[in-house]
Amino acid sequence: MIFFMTRIMLSILVLPVIAWAQIPNTTQNIRPTELPDRKKPTRIRMNAAGAIRINYGHPGWNKSSAEIDTAIVIMREGVTGRIVQVQLNETAPDSSLFTGRYSINWQNMEQLETEFYIPSQSQLADKDGLMKVTQKISAHELKRNPFILHRLATGEKAIEIFDTREQAQEAMKAYRAEQLVMLQNQKATKFPSDQDLDTEHEATHQREREEAAHAASDRMRLEQLEAKRLSDMITQQAALSAAEQARKRNEATQLAKEGLAAFRAEDFKSARAKFDQAIGLDPDNRMFYFQYGVSLYKTEDYNRSVVLLKLANGKDVNPVERNYFLALNYLKLKEIDSAIKSFDDVIRSKDPVMAPSARFYKGVIYFDREEFDLAQLEFQGVLDTSKDPLLDERAEAYIEQILRAKQMSEVKKQKWVLSAAVGEMYDSNILLTSNSQRDSGTALKAAGWRTLLSGSARYRPVYDEDHEFAAQLDAVTLYSLAESFAQSSVLRNADPTVATLTLPYTHKGLLLEKGHKLEITPGYETTFMSIENNQTKAIISSYLLNTSNLLIMNEDWFSNLTADFRFDISNLSSSVGDDDSSAFRVRLATSNLIYLNDKKDRIFIPEGGLTLNQARGKNAVYNRIDFGLGYLMPWKWETTTNFKLGYFYLDYPQKAPERTDYSYTATAGISRKISDVWTAGLLGSYNVNVSNETANTYNKFTVLATVSASYGL
Repeated sequence: MIFFMTRIMLSILVLPVIAWAQIPNTTQNIRPTELPDRKKPTRIRMNAAGAIRINYGHPGWNKSSAEIDTAIVIMREGVTGRIVQVQLNETAPDSSLFTGRYSINWQNMEQLETEFYIPSQSQLADKDGLMKVTQKISAHELKRNPFILHRLATGEKAIEIFDTREQAQEAMKAYRAEQLVMLQNQKATKFPSDQDLDTEHEATHQREREEAAHAASDRMRLEQLEAKRLSDMITQQAALSAAEQARKRNEATQLAKEGLAAFRAEDFKSARAKFDQAIGLDPDNRMFYFQYGVSLYKTEDYNRSVVLLKLANGKDVNPVERNYFLALNYLKLKEIDSAIKSFDDVIRSKDPVMAPSARFYKGVIYFDREEFDLAQLEFQGVLDTSKDPLLDERAEAYIEQILRAKQMSEVKKQKWVLSAAVGEMYDSNILLTSNSQRDSGTALKAAGWRTLLSGSARYRPVYDEDHEFAAQLDAVTLYSLAESFAQSSVLRNADPTVATLTLPYTHKGLLLEKGHKLEITPGYETTFMSIENNQTKAIISSYLLNTSNLLIMNEDWFSNLTADFRFDISNLSSSVGDDDSSAFRVRLATSNLIYLNDKKDRIFIPEGGLTLNQARGKNAVYNRIDFGLGYLMPWKWETTTNFKLGYFYLDYPQKAPERTDYSYTATAGISRKISDVWTAGLLGSYNVNVSNETANTYNKFTVLATVSASYGL
């Protein structure tokens, strides 16, 4: 048995909710469609199940422009007062945006009434820092920070923390506007064509080029004005006496020192003002231009920052740092080509800190452009050269996304999937059955060789991250010979040929806050046999509706729930009266994949099922209970082995006398993927069926060797 698992791509759209900074006296939820204009404090209830992402932007925590920094936020449960420290990591070097994930596992709490606090990082580092922060929270000396609770596009829960009520309000408006646009887009286009996607992709690049051209045009004017201003200041400086020039240079040096101190204290506005004054007093000192340019970048004046950084030179200016900040400015201005050129200059320097960060940003650029091969090359370069484990972790996460995106892109191109299998089986006791229940027939007490042939053709017009729709035709047949390889009409009468047409639809998303994949498959099936008068004919026609819902309970447990509905119409002349096997059948089942190691290649598989067959004839009415325990693991020579113990109890309650069966089966198999197309397998099983009817009591074993192929086009 071979198990194929697909990662679930999650997508959901949920409006956010917002919480304010005051210490609460009451508990109340804010509806996402209302933004309350009141001073009465509010505390948001948060579901305690699962993990949540916490995001916070804080320039003061950005200590290094080329490394990923870390910081701590305090999460407090408002009812019990429990305190948790949550570590946040910078999303990228010099981004000043910090994020972290927290798995909530406080017991006996269906919901958390959550509060967030931003403490002094230096105080937290003290021996008794957490205790002092906790005391401040209890004494209401440390104010709560407002936050928005919402869902990301991936379906993951996220909290966005802010410093002021006004920031939270503006963020709320932005989220609402974004989601309205998303809803409108969903209504406008359900399944865009490849041509539509290419057109939109090009339109996005065109908009970026227009924005970049506009920024470059503005900067040209800035450069002209700045060059004129500096030229005038230098001319004025030259007209002064030597003593006055020296006085101004000394004053400029002092202002630059104050600006540098403000910069290190992360007071970038003050630093910008100090460096501006220093340049006005000593316009010939190009070192001031670099410090001023970085301060302009930190205060989001990107165009002017580029102008000043280009003017910065001299022995005290590090060209690697200058090029790095030039690239960051170009990136903010969406001048992507210029950003890549400046990042390349940094990479060529082989600076141990800034070069890996520059490669990381280049990788992000290519990733956003969906140039995945180039992006993967850059992120791999980060892993090869970086000494920052957090930066490596970010690069590995991008590589994983790239591999998924490339796989999805290749699969989307394949509208057709063709598969076939051929197998040779030895069966020690072939069963004869006249209904769709293949494993509980009458034993023929004869062994034989059976050839298995199967084929499938699947056309998939719709396939994306969230939806899939297909039409599929399957056919399978058996051809039996006696143990001596002689033909036998008795054995041939036990050979079915089954043709099935299905229309499977798949949806991937969230259910009960868990990732899931829902499959709904209507279909029609016909079974051909020569069970009557040695004439092959359609003995059963069946209408099918199969449903399957795969739930990701956690990263180590996948649970599949199925509900299958089947209406069999028997075409046998003997299927009349109490023996009429035409029936409506319902089967409810579950199969669970429990991963036993980090590699996820050792899997425990418990199964269970209940079948109710309501036939027209009372002799064909039955109930069945199934249990199974399986185990799958890798073995030698790149093979996969699987083992299973199965049991079912079968009861015909209306038959006289009542029939009951107990069946036990042990199965072992091995398979190996020979190539992307071909797979080979070997499967053996031993079955004991105990029944109160002699014809249905038997032992048997089978050995099946198969070769299968699957090809997409």
